[in-house]
Amino acid sequence: MILRFLSLCLMSVMLLSSEAFGQRFGRNFTIQVGYQAKYLNPKPFNFVVDAFNAELPRTQDLSPYKWALGPVIGVGTHRGRSSIRLQGSRYTASSFGLFDDNGVEKRRDVKLSGTIISLSMMGELIPFNRESHFAVGASFSMAQFNTQSSEVPSADFQDSDPLTQVSNQWLPSFTILAPFRIGLGPQVKLSLEPYYQIFFSSADFSAFGENLVGNAIPSNDPGLTAELDHFGLTFNVMVFLRPR
Repeated sequence: MILRFLSLCLMSVMLLSSEAFGQRFGRNFTIQVGYQAKYLNPKPFNFVVDAFNAELPRTQDLSPYKWALGPVIGVGTHRGRSSIRLQGSRYTASSFGLFDDNGVEKRRDVKLSGTIISLSMMGELIPFNRESHFAVGASFSMAQFNTQSSEVPSADFQDSDPLTQVSNQWLPSFTILAPFRIGLGPQVKLSLEPYYQIFFSSADFSAFGENLVGNAIPSNDPGLTAELDHFGLTFNVMVFLRPR
């Protein structure tokens, strides 16, 4: 999915950077690259992790997740004080636990990761000077929640060993954005973007619960599902294809 999105971005940049396109439509365009931190705090995922930690004495517990980090890349079109952006982001959070299984120390690794594809509309509302301004916006997104897990004897563990996918779901969401942008010349801006993401449906971690703790948690336990609304912060470097 992420490779297809990057290919789309590359084709978009090739089109948007053409002089004929810009002259015909009177717009400017940006390539945007940055990093994102999200306070995801996925309660159903952590509910399963806590159940795993309580099941047997552990040499090292799995860590509940709070923050997830990852890169972002996008392309934008700008006209006057308004803009539209197509953006993709990637996040990952992982941990491992150690426990004794009949005299053999075993290692359990878990990972929550995903891709988020979003289409945003933004408008500049409060200019601080010619180069800096505060903006507001909103986006519609599709967010992926992919869980993976593995369990091996600690002595056999290798960093290169792949984890097994347990569940994979895509959920629609709506995001409120409040970027603050600082100009660094005619073709570069830095954008600091607080946001709050609201999901239209609940994430279901029942398959992850069955994989990690078996029947210790019933598949219909309400703790296995929840809407994963959260806030986060994105830092972007915006490069305009023509001087503003």
